[in-house]
Amino acid sequence: MSERNLSRRRVLRGLTAGATATVIGGTASASDRGVVEESIDPDDVSVTITGSTGCSDGVDPSNWSDGTGTDGGENFDRVDLDDDVEGVSGKDSYEDFTCEGYTVVVPGNSFDVSIDWNDGGFDHHYANVWIDWKQTNDWSEAYETRLMADESDDSDTVTGTVDVPDVAADGLTLARVRLSMYDYKDPDVKAIGEVNDFTVNIWASRECADPSNWPSGAGDYGYENIDRVSIGSQVEKTSDRDGYEDFTCPDKAIFEPGDTFDVEMDWSDGGLDNHYANLYVDWDQNQDWSTATEYVLLDDADDDSVTGSTTVTVPDDAASGPTLARARLSWGQFDEPDADGLGEVNDFTIYVE
Repeated sequence: MSERNLSRRRVLRGLTAGATATVIGGTASASDRGVVEESIDPDDVSVTITGSTGCSDGVDPSNWSDGTGTDGGENFDRVDLDDDVEGVSGKDSYEDFTCEGYTVVVPGNSFDVSIDWNDGGFDHHYANVWIDWKQTNDWSEAYETRLMADESDDSDTVTGTVDVPDVAADGLTLARVRLSMYDYKDPDVKAIGEVNDFTVNIWASRECADPSNWPSGAGDYGYENIDRVSIGSQVEKTSDRDGYEDFTCPDKAIFEPGDTFDVEMDWSDGGLDNHYANLYVDWDQNQDWSTATEYVLLDDADDDSVTGSTTVTVPDDAASGPTLARARLSWGQFDEPDADGLGEVNDFTIYVE
């Protein structure tokens, strides 16, 4: 569905979660967080760095102590960081993928690392990833996430979840993924297996929108509710039967003027018909819903097995910085963004670069 050319505007909310991982080394707490963090599409980010890396968007592994495997039976076939960067290798003791792009991460969030590997006919394999979150170029201060323990079957893809600590520093840093035999190995040693290096881009300095700066609006939780909202595949949140959910922090969807992205909503009708859903975005950031842009996701819908969706284009004159987007599920009509009515309201942050 598309944008409605009406003087009225509406709102939206709701998005995702992740798994847990074993993190060894370093400590972090919410008090370490200076500014709130976000989720971003790496295609929307441009970074220029200096040094001998040979590329404009990667770190230089020579700034860290060397670590390598040994050419032998076991090796990585593929390493994937959050579906953003994929390194494919053969029987090599070391592969440098730092100039092959990067994955963007946000303190307080998490991302997946997946590996396909070859056991070479041997048992007892281990895999871990080390990331220098503080960017000290010192592996003793890096954080370790263990992906695989004492595995002997190389037929299955192994996926682990890496938690980004609150103390992660803004900018590019090195992630080292290691396949070993018999035990986990440190990042800076030579041992049986293989080592792959990657670039990670940490964004820790984008503010969130504060919903209290806009007129409030809420649903009346009951029969109908929002189950899930996805914003441009950057932010995804799930909710239950709540009249209102504030998802503005820490995740943020980040775009530039002219960018186009999809918004999706899954919902439950509670056995009733005639449901409406819309999204309001205050592109000029004047905190006035009467000048916000409204996008329609559902128009008089009865079947909650159908996902509501719309395509949004960021206006060329959109103000830079964080603004509020409000997603709304209503019954019987499109409710205004600042109204109280049946259904549910979710708020989230869109950051315009």
